[in-house]
Amino acid sequence: RDSESLTVLLGKGNKAFCYDGEWNHAVKNGMVVSAGYSISNGIGDIIRQKQKQMNSLKGKNGRTNLMLIIKATKEASYKNLMDALDEVLINDVKHYAVVDPEPGEVQFIENK
Repeated sequence: RDSESLTVLLGKGNKAFCYDGEWNHAVKNGMVVSAGYSISNGIGDIIRQKQKQMNSLKGKNGRTNLMLIIKATKEASYKNLMDALDEVLINDVKHYAVVDPEPGEVQFIENK
């Protein structure tokens, strides 16, 4: 998909999931991936992969169009939210928002 959005879902117990584009499409196609907070294979890596993909599709500065959406459940820790926001700064994400997750997203996280 040629989406400019990447969503990070934060749940309890340091759980995090990422998906590209629209929620229903991502779930239906098994594109919701588990992520962590480590330096390697964490949320930051997923952000950098998405930025690299956007550069290849849209030219050298395509990555600046990335819209990162951070959705923390009520059970997510404050530390995990701050870690996700740190990745915004580390990866020079220009557009981001912290919003409430949709009921389907909350249910997905609780079942994992």
